[in-house]
Amino acid sequence: MAKLRELQTSLNYFLYSTELCYGLALTGTDPRLTKKDALVSEALADVYSSAWYPSNQGRKKYTPEILSFLDQLGRNPRYVSRAVVVQWYSHFEEYLKARVGPRTRDNWGPLTESLRCDRLLNTPFPVRVSTVLRADYCRKVRNLIAHGQAVPDSDTDREVVNWRDSAIAVLKKRYDSWTAVRPESSVHSALDYVLRQAITHKRAAEREGRRENIEHFYTLFSLTNLDSKVDPIVKTIFCPQ
Repeated sequence: MAKLRELQTSLNYFLYSTELCYGLALTGTDPRLTKKDALVSEALADVYSSAWYPSNQGRKKYTPEILSFLDQLGRNPRYVSRAVVVQWYSHFEEYLKARVGPRTRDNWGPLTESLRCDRLLNTPFPVRVSTVLRADYCRKVRNLIAHGQAVPDSDTDREVVNWRDSAIAVLKKRYDSWTAVRPESSVHSALDYVLRQAITHKRAAEREGRRENIEHFYTLFSLTNLDSKVDPIVKTIFCPQ
């Protein structure tokens, strides 16, 4: 758990320190960035970067004008968020291998099936299906990102519908003391908590004039759905029998 906490902290610091760096360039008053048609390699020549070192062909690796450079910075947060989601779930799956096993397991999804085991149910604080559904939806988002696909931004997205129907089917099939809930309402509640909140936050940011991407909010939910103060999966899995 300590190792996972360290990795989570590192990812958080990476996310926000990178965001601050972009903010400095995009909203700051650095005079080197005022001439939009200047080459960034000339305007920022005093900044240490491997981008200035020539390639094997003798050319600089990065030579856009300032305007293009700033436009790229505005689009970068989406890629940062996507990278954090993928890394965080990779770290979590390694944690699962160490805590739950078997160690040879390579695929932990869907979580509605893989986390339904005696090791996690027969504990003082058994895993709740509501938390697992939220985490599993974020796992679906992670898989889309890992395969270079767009992430859902509406209830009618085909990937959302597929996940919803699949999750409901699993809960109905695995009807027992853990899943003795209303499958449809539980799944819709998970979508309310993650997807619809992400959409709401993104729209609120846009109304405030902030250029925000929905991946950012998926990142935050991915982190908190697995490890938060309320019903955290990580802590539950850590508890011994």
